Amino acid sequence: DRRALFVHACENGDVHALSDEVSGLVATRPGLTAHYCYRSPSERDKAKQRFHSEGMISRDVLQRLLPIDDYDFYLCGPPPLMQAIYAMLRALGVPKLRIAYEFFGPSTVLEPDAFRTSAVVAQPARIVPTDEATTVEFRKSALKAIWDGSAASLLDFAEDHGLKPEFSCRSGICGTCKSRLVSGDVAYFEEPLDELGAGEVLLCCSRPSGSIVLDI
Repeated sequence: DRRALFVHACENGDVHALSDEVSGLVATRPGLTAHYCYRSPSERDKAKQRFHSEGMISRDVLQRLLPIDDYDFYLCGPPPLMQAIYAMLRALGVPKLRIAYEFFGPSTVLEPDAFRTSAVVAQPARIVPTDEATTVEFRKSALKAIWDGSAASLLDFAEDHGLKPEFSCRSGICGTCKSRLVSGDVAYFEEPLDELGAGEVLLCCSRPSGSIVLDI
């Protein structure tokens, strides 16, 4: 008889894991509801009304979904996302003992004062004008291509050229697409939530600022 709310955040319907399974449970389990938050829904997602909110899970979204009551919270996902949600719940006055969690990948800490915020500052992605074409070299794949600006990100650019880098969130949250930048510079159009080391780059939320070489 206990009520439960399942909140799922992802890029869009194309990468929405277990959508049919969760929807099936909602249809057959009284007291269970689901809320799907798509960061960048496609036109097909909008036409089929596959999601309930657009953008990122925010404090406003949580307050709208959770009327005043007692709740136990269970978090699961990439560490940067969980850190952000944990901080929001604590800011809303949720006691630590009411928040349980499980990590995707290596475990970390969720306390806001126990991890450093990202030192990477998002800035408009631009290509520095030069007399030569801007190129992106994928060194391990022995592939070099001209960047013409048509791809939304380096991840999209790699996929457009037949490569399959690992990814998950496509929004600078999970860190799955982290790669080594051999040379050159990139600009971020979305600020990564996780801290990047020297020579590291997130493909999903960056574009080249000039010719670059990636260790892919």
